Amino acid sequence: MDRLTPLIALCLLLIAGTGCQRGTTGGYGQGPDVLWSYHLGSSRDLTADYIGDNILIASSTSSLDWVDVRTGSARYSVSDPNMYNNGLMWFASPDGQVYYMLRTGYSSYTPGGGPPPEVLNCRDSAGKLQWEVNMPPGDYLSSTAIAADRIFLILDSGNVMAVSRQGEMLWFRDLHAERLTGFAAFVSRQLVYIDKDGYLSVADMEGELVWKSDHPMGYFSSTLELEDGSLALYDYPLVLRYYNQQGELLWRADFDDYRPDAKGLTGGDMVSQFNVDRMFDALPGNGCAVAHPDGAISAYDSAGKLLWRSQPTGTAQLICSDEHGNVFGSVRGGSLNAYDAIGRLVWVEDGLGLLNSAPSTDGLGQVFIETDSTLFCLRPRIPEIK
Repeated sequence: MDRLTPLIALCLLLIAGTGCQRGTTGGYGQGPDVLWSYHLGSSRDLTADYIGDNILIASSTSSLDWVDVRTGSARYSVSDPNMYNNGLMWFASPDGQVYYMLRTGYSSYTPGGGPPPEVLNCRDSAGKLQWEVNMPPGDYLSSTAIAADRIFLILDSGNVMAVSRQGEMLWFRDLHAERLTGFAAFVSRQLVYIDKDGYLSVADMEGELVWKSDHPMGYFSSTLELEDGSLALYDYPLVLRYYNQQGELLWRADFDDYRPDAKGLTGGDMVSQFNVDRMFDALPGNGCAVAHPDGAISAYDSAGKLLWRSQPTGTAQLICSDEHGNVFGSVRGGSLNAYDAIGRLVWVEDGLGLLNSAPSTDGLGQVFIETDSTLFCLRPRIPEIK
């Protein structure tokens, strides 16, 4: 969410040609191939999102860039000098729509002295502007989620706006909502949020409450709505809960070793809610993986069985998984680690630079990771499990 003041031209940095292999790293297996790299400019902490049509969305120095995943070249850019220093808020859907706005607190003020209204813009996968929606005066967008036919916008006031994917206002309700949890991603049939009293709440597509948790959650909570409609919640760092569609708690895993008063526990000091949303991802078969404060990762199936747990890295990892159940974890400022579907550490890549985001995948077998200045596209080279 950070940008540089005046507009700087984008440039493509092909420091590693297509198919360039990296050597073995860290004493593990063959590291990933670097397919291309894209120069971003000054540091940021947003994870690039794949939106289909061979397009990846990434936040560059003073622009939002539509990057071709095959070549690493920019197809389109939206530029504004106010995008620097948290001036930009954006999220994208995997079917091609990209939503973004400049936060009022970082934009220029109107001649009358008051801030201009915040405007949410929507563009398609080619960068064409589809529609714009004004936020209510004096209220601010704090959290977002995407459904198949609409998007949900949680405001600081606790109100929630539902806007169709065509830009039409569907409803506006006071749900006493504090924030949505997890990434802005497809929500199949429900709206999941934490209310201002800390309770996990699930509403239907019209904002009617379906169920609420029996007790409040911790602030560092993140949710995953899985393909079968189940809901997993990681109440970092102590509990993983798994609910069915009716709100019944099916199972929980407790991580007592990670209590704040645990002796010798290090590595989680810099974790924030923004980080926790990137320490939790789904696995094939409606399972999930969670990252712990010391850098270990635990993987569970849909019945709550522990599939595997990796060794600690010493620092909390930001993770993502792919369709095969492989898990990729980045240590901020450190290495990118690859684990196969049974939890074996396949390789450790520490030659890219100071990592600054969670990894992401595109469903085509490629992995993307950002440093403090560069976006890399990698072929992960995960050996087949025999």
